[in-house]
Amino acid sequence: RGAAQVGGALLLVLHLLLQLYQVCARTGFSLPADGQKLIAGCTTFLLVFRVNQCYNRLIKAQDLVVNALCSLRSVVFSACAYTTHAGPKRATWGEAEHEASVLLKVHVVRLAVAVAVSLKFHSRMAEMFNGPSDVEKGKVWHALADLVRIKGLLTAGEAVLIEKACGLYEEEAKLIAACWSKVPSGPSLRVDLGRSRKCSQEAMGRRRLFGQDDGGEDHGGTPVPLVLLQVLRGFLMHPLDKPWGYPERFLNSNEMHLANAARAFEGLSQLILIPMPLPYLQLSKLLLCTFVLTYPLAVDMEHGIWGNVIEPVMLCMALAGFEIVSDCMENPLGDDPSDISVYEMIHEFEVECQAVFDLSVRDHREVLASQASLGEHLGLGEGARFLAQKHNHAEARRCFADFFEWSTLSRATILYINQQSGEVRAVNRRLLKETLQGAEGDDSDIEHFEREDPFTTTRCLALRGPDPHRGACQRQMRMLRSCGGPDKREELLRAAAGGDSDTDDDGVGGRMSSRSSPPRESKLSLAAV
Repeated sequence: RGAAQVGGALLLVLHLLLQLYQVCARTGFSLPADGQKLIAGCTTFLLVFRVNQCYNRLIKAQDLVVNALCSLRSVVFSACAYTTHAGPKRATWGEAEHEASVLLKVHVVRLAVAVAVSLKFHSRMAEMFNGPSDVEKGKVWHALADLVRIKGLLTAGEAVLIEKACGLYEEEAKLIAACWSKVPSGPSLRVDLGRSRKCSQEAMGRRRLFGQDDGGEDHGGTPVPLVLLQVLRGFLMHPLDKPWGYPERFLNSNEMHLANAARAFEGLSQLILIPMPLPYLQLSKLLLCTFVLTYPLAVDMEHGIWGNVIEPVMLCMALAGFEIVSDCMENPLGDDPSDISVYEMIHEFEVECQAVFDLSVRDHREVLASQASLGEHLGLGEGARFLAQKHNHAEARRCFADFFEWSTLSRATILYINQQSGEVRAVNRRLLKETLQGAEGDDSDIEHFEREDPFTTTRCLALRGPDPHRGACQRQMRMLRSCGGPDKREELLRAAAGGDSDTDDDGVGGRMSSRSSPPRESKLSLAAV
């Protein structure tokens, strides 16, 4: 659609220049070249300066995302290493201490991955908060998919906190019909973040998209990454100075990593909420339009149609390219193909967490045995006994798959990831689109495409468990996968009304909220889901 708009604009410019060329040829009208050179210099300077600034924003966003993920990775790796290689303390461990150390790693991994996913979720929320008042349903659909993915890694109590902090509201449309605008049918969506108001939500004519209204003062939403970082920070206090934990001095290292992740999040949030200054953008676009319209009038008619029509069109294409590239890079965490593919980086982080978790839990004994055998092979068997760790009980063999599972992403999310990937060729992207759009709720086609294209990201981590919260999150993810995409309004409405046939006794099967409360009626399909 963007390429079609650019092509249409170039055709319009070409038609305009042909008309100007004919008029100037008949009348002999021309503009002085000295003033045109000054306009050309100012326009080029502003456009090039804007491209450099937007590119710097992109590079800064890449560094901040990498710093955030590296900090979370360090927290996970340190928790897996320092509670496994416990030295002499490990010889006194019982089954309870061993289970406590494994449970610590499970909590750290799931919370760290949830923080990573929440970075993308908050970038969508901040973009919608900083954009038009009426939120697009497609963006809300992707935000809901991210929210379900986060809830799949949390407990029921943690999920309720995230639902309160997400900042999504629905309110009745208050506009009346007019000849120059369209009135939304039914409730409209709003995003509110970090705004404290004395009046209640009902007085403002809105209600939470998830959970129940408190009836008191409303503070809007809270950045989800900060809430999850605080939950993770509080949990890292539990194993301090425990026989199965780590010494208190390691808290300084973890606090440093968490602070780095929080600073990176704040930098990413400011890049989205503080765009380029509006007067600068207006001046840049005004000078561009002025130059495109006046430059052909300053060209000598003796240069013919090439100098008066073809060259101005090519120059217009070059300058418009600067403008388009700047618009694409202004929000580095947006939905353009040139933006950062955070989903792929999160998936790589999930795979790394699985490898490190299995190394510290499942493969720990084999690694120690191989290290001891190397000492004996080098003639250092007596010294290898000092490095070997003794166990006074038979530890149960645990692995990553005992606590986590790989859940399939929705088809619209898979398409979104591949559209953002610069390595996917046009034919490969078309094959993926036809494969996913032709599937009707069956994951076999996605598995077939995984075999054909091993670089495709189609899965995400989720907690494994039979409790009602796990079942509700799994059903919500299946509903999002079966709905096909954000434009399938009727399918979303049917999924919200019926959900899956297997619902729990507590009635959470068809609702997004983790609370056990009666559903409310809504005319908006996304709100109903």
